[in-house]
Amino acid sequence: MIKINRLNKNSSHGRLQGIFKPQTDAYHLDRNMGFSLSNKKGQEEIVGFVAIVLIVSIMMIVFLGIFLRKDKTGTGNVETSQFLDALMETTTSCSNNGGFSFKRYSELVKFCNEGGLCDGKNSCEVLKNYTKEMIEKSWKFGNENTKKGYIYEMKYTSEESNEIELFVIDGKGPAGTTKYVGSKREIQVNDGVIEFELKIYLE
Repeated sequence: MIKINRLNKNSSHGRLQGIFKPQTDAYHLDRNMGFSLSNKKGQEEIVGFVAIVLIVSIMMIVFLGIFLRKDKTGTGNVETSQFLDALMETTTSCSNNGGFSFKRYSELVKFCNEGGLCDGKNSCEVLKNYTKEMIEKSWKFGNENTKKGYIYEMKYTSEESNEIELFVIDGKGPAGTTKYVGSKREIQVNDGVIEFELKIYLE
């Protein structure tokens, strides 16, 4: 009888293992499938986010390029502004010491206002010729080009608001046009300010 009871006990234990083992396997399978679906969903969200960021970045680059290339009517144009900044730092052909040294553009502007001479030549005339040369080297003008013509003006304004025109370069822009791009710069001097402006006509 004791032997029979032991066999029955073992037999019952085996049946219990048979019952619970598939359920345990199914539980692990469900968990693994849940983790897999969760990871897949997370990866899809990351990929979608990266795609949105890339699209937005590309659109911003395109719009920025269009904005920078576009000629804006009036003053404050990027192209002419950069030109004037660079022009201020160039070395001109003006020397007042027999060619030992030459004046930078910003120095020549002041020298012109003071009525100085570049080795016997009128400094304002030297400045005017140099400015014309630099503008016409930087752009092509004409009816067949986008830039039709230009005008460059330089004047001195005293502390009492008296204006004196130093010179004007007329690059033969179209008569009566209102569409242009341009920029202004100022140089402070002891008793006033020197202002110069470049306008490039577009039509």
